[in-house]
Amino acid sequence: MHPTLRYRLGLLLVAAPLGLQALIVYALGVNTLLGDEFLYSDFIREILEGRSWLHWLWVQHNEHRVIPMKLVMALLAPWTRWSTVAEMYVSVVLAGQSRSTGEVQDLW
Repeated sequence: MHPTLRYRLGLLLVAAPLGLQALIVYALGVNTLLGDEFLYSDFIREILEGRSWLHWLWVQHNEHRVIPMKLVMALLAPWTRWSTVAEMYVSVVLAGQSRSTGEVQDLW
């Protein structure tokens, strides 16, 4: 098989699940809170009102601290007014970052 074709096929195999995930978010993503997301309403309110919110980074959620997720929420909240669909798109981007084009070549 030609190396360029192998590369494109490998890239397609990596990109297809991300494209499918983005398509599902586009078609089915609903901007609503579910379950324990209601616990973050005070956190988002503090961000939107311009108050200090850094202490929220260390608050435990269940039995762990989810600092990266809270940072993403803090960055998106002022621009999207806490859109959970925007958070879903960030998940697609972060999933895509787990693979690079260099890793696609290593598959073959």
